Amino acid sequence: MVLGRTDLVQSKKLQNRKLRAIKHEIRHNSNIRIKEIPSTSYRLNRSEVCSNVDFPSCSSAADGIDTTQTVDQKPIKLTDASLHSFTTVCDRYGVSDRAASAIVSSVLCSASDADSEAQSTNVVDRMKLRRIRQKVREQFLTKERVKEIPALYFDERKDKTAKTVLKGSKRFRVIVQEEHISIIKESGSVYVGYVVPASGSARNIERAIHSFLTIEKISLESILAVGCDGTNKNTGKVGGVIRLLENRLSRTLQWIICLLHANELPLRHFFTYVDALIIQDLNHLQGKLVKH
Repeated sequence: MVLGRTDLVQSKKLQNRKLRAIKHEIRHNSNIRIKEIPSTSYRLNRSEVCSNVDFPSCSSAADGIDTTQTVDQKPIKLTDASLHSFTTVCDRYGVSDRAASAIVSSVLCSASDADSEAQSTNVVDRMKLRRIRQKVREQFLTKERVKEIPALYFDERKDKTAKTVLKGSKRFRVIVQEEHISIIKESGSVYVGYVVPASGSARNIERAIHSFLTIEKISLESILAVGCDGTNKNTGKVGGVIRLLENRLSRTLQWIICLLHANELPLRHFFTYVDALIIQDLNHLQGKLVKH
């Protein structure tokens, strides 16, 4: 009778089972003694424990810390209310739930290392972030709507937008470039909404803004001023957006034009003119050299 070779499949199952037990203990205990962790068939160091808890950045056992010492953890208190601002920023910049979860978990781990050299067990799950984001969106939609806009600011931007296109009997999801006009209420910089004009012309933009204000039941009589950048499409004295809006309201409005945009245009034209002169002189000099 002889001893058979090691059963690799069964050994791997036992190791995974032991790691799951360690992971469960780390998540539910605030103070963990590394020396009390059951030993497996191979040496389990601190870096392997951290990697199984999915901490993005954890210091390894090679930093000179004895794995048999006691680690005093100070968990960071993290509530749903503290994540509301974070989820709002994620929605603004299009960060996915999985990426947002990795970012906030990494920050918590780094903060824990800086304070007490202990790993935080307060890892944020992506499903938790998804629930909070949905809750914040519902609160935003159900809040009190704007009824009056003393100063209406608008600006346009082309964004990549997901749309569903019907081809035959099937629907396909495509990404298209769509022009969005954001509407802001001043003072206070309150976001009111956005509109999608039929085209980028001044008349279509003015029609889209007026239709939006009418549908949202915002008082047109409360508008006293209009703010935007200084492009000719917005500030044209005959066919600009502000002028068309004044004609629709049958009264004059205070124009608030972006000074930064106005300061940029003269400098851009100046550099264009100077560059053209330099290129002209270089071409003339090159012609003389070729003749000689």
